Amino acid sequence: MQPNLHITMTFELLARNIENIQTALQQQAAHAVNLSLTARNWGARC
Repeated sequence: MQPNLHITMTFELLARNIENIQTALQQQAAHAVNLSLTARNWGARC
């Protein structure tokens, strides 16, 4: 059996984790939009 692990998270750590997640998701969204616009622009030139 594995022992019970309790992780203590402070409010500051929680806030930092949320900020990191938000930044990563924002970067992924910007990348997806960039890919879509690039594909659209290439398609318009053909």
